[in-house]
Amino acid sequence: MKKIIVFLCCLCLSVSGCAVFGQKTASESDHLIRPAGETLRKTVERYWNFRVKRDLYSCYDYERVAYRKRVTRQYYTSNFGKGIVFKNFRILDIGPEGSGPKGLTPVKLEVQLSYTGLLFPTPESLTQTRLGYWEKEKDGRWYHIISKAGKLE
Repeated sequence: MKKIIVFLCCLCLSVSGCAVFGQKTASESDHLIRPAGETLRKTVERYWNFRVKRDLYSCYDYERVAYRKRVTRQYYTSNFGKGIVFKNFRILDIGPEGSGPKGLTPVKLEVQLSYTGLLFPTPESLTQTRLGYWEKEKDGRWYHIISKAGKLE
């Protein structure tokens, strides 16, 4: 009986150790696809090209570091932007660095999008002007700031 209990304890420890050591920490998983030294314009283009392709897995790497510490990649990819399909985008203007609220950098975009899953008919495509914000982190890379109802995350 003792051998079975010892075996089960060892098995549990092994499995939990694999689970802990098999997971990447936030710092290890950062920048999986992020080249260093990108300009803000190039970073915005890459991020929005991923959004148009519906590649939220890659978009996650462009979100603010503080946000990624609170939200897992799995949650982000399964919940972010539900109901909106971006079809195209165009950068209209990039403001001076740090000229936005809280020292962020504003980026004005024109996006072509559609809404899915609504109970009422919507146009196949809509064009909107959007103002987004980006921040340059200590690692020298630019990161997207998510806003909800006008509040910056």
